[in-house]
Amino acid sequence: MLKFKNAVRRYGCVPVASGVLSVVSAFPAFASGSGDTANITGMLSLFTQIAAWLWKEIGVFCTFVFGQPLLMLAFAIPFIGVIVNFFVRIFKTA
Repeated sequence: MLKFKNAVRRYGCVPVASGVLSVVSAFPAFASGSGDTANITGMLSLFTQIAAWLWKEIGVFCTFVFGQPLLMLAFAIPFIGVIVNFFVRIFKTA
């Protein structure tokens, strides 16, 4: 145990390296082709399901934000700033 503590103090990367190696060694088990996601059709089907879920959740979030005036203002300020900055740069160069 003392050697391990000395190695951590000296190099600082022994726990990180061992953690990375344990995660990397698990990837061949996932890449061995288990079930319907081994082909491109299954992968595209899974991606489509994830994208549909993402768009649904974005719609729920936007509905919530547009229903709250202060949140809508807070999210709109950066976009308004970008638009104003765009026109300032155009008219500054003219």
